[in-house]
Amino acid sequence: MKAFRLALLAASALGLEAYGQMGVRVSFLHYEPVEVGSNFHFVAGFDADLSPRSAMGIDYTTRMDIFGAAESNVESLEHLGYQVSVSPLTRSWSLALRSIYFLSDEAAGAYIGPTIGYRSVSLELLPQVWDTGFSGNPSPSWDRRTEHELGYLQLGLRVGFRSELDGFFGDIHFGAGMNLGELEASPGLPAYMETSEWGLRKMFFQVGYATGIGW
Repeated sequence: MKAFRLALLAASALGLEAYGQMGVRVSFLHYEPVEVGSNFHFVAGFDADLSPRSAMGIDYTTRMDIFGAAESNVESLEHLGYQVSVSPLTRSWSLALRSIYFLSDEAAGAYIGPTIGYRSVSLELLPQVWDTGFSGNPSPSWDRRTEHELGYLQLGLRVGFRSELDGFFGDIHFGAGMNLGELEASPGLPAYMETSEWGLRKMFFQVGYATGIGW
C-alpha cells in the first residue's frame, strides 16, 4: 500500500511539471455503495492539468455515516441454537488516481477517463447472543467483539463535467467499475455471519459533486 501511495505522489509531481495548472477539491456530496447501509463519503483531492485536453487527479475518500444507518442496520440471525443480533459497522477509505480526457479543445468541459484505486474496509461486529432453548448454557466463545480488515483494487471509468482550474471550480461526475479482490465472506469472519446480508459489492458505481480552488 505504501508503494501505491508513493506512485500516486510521483505521478502528481510529473503532472505539475508538465503543465502547471492545478487545484484542490473537496466534496461532501459523493455517493458510492460499498455494502449494505449508508454510503455517503467525504472526498479531498487535487487535479493537475497535463495539456489543453488532458488532466489527472488524486482523491482520498472516507465514508460518512451521516444518517446513522449503520447503527440501525440490525440483523437477527440463528446459529447453533442461539439467536444472534448484530449490527455490522463498516468503515472504509480509498485512494484513487484519475485520468481525465476532455472532449473539447481546452482543459474544461465534458470529460471521460479511467480510474484505478485501492479501498480499505474495516468491519466491526459486536453480537448480542441469546440461548433460544433457555437451557442456561454458558455464553459461547464467539460471543465477543471482533474486527476484520479487507482491501481490494478498483478499476473503473468516470465521466463528468469540470470547469477550468482558475479560481473556484466545480466537477460533477459519474463513475462505474469493478472491485477486484476477495469480496465473498472475508476469511476469519465468525460463522454466525454466513447467513448475514452483509457483503461487499463486485461492481461499484459513484456519483458526486466536488468544488475547489484552482490556480
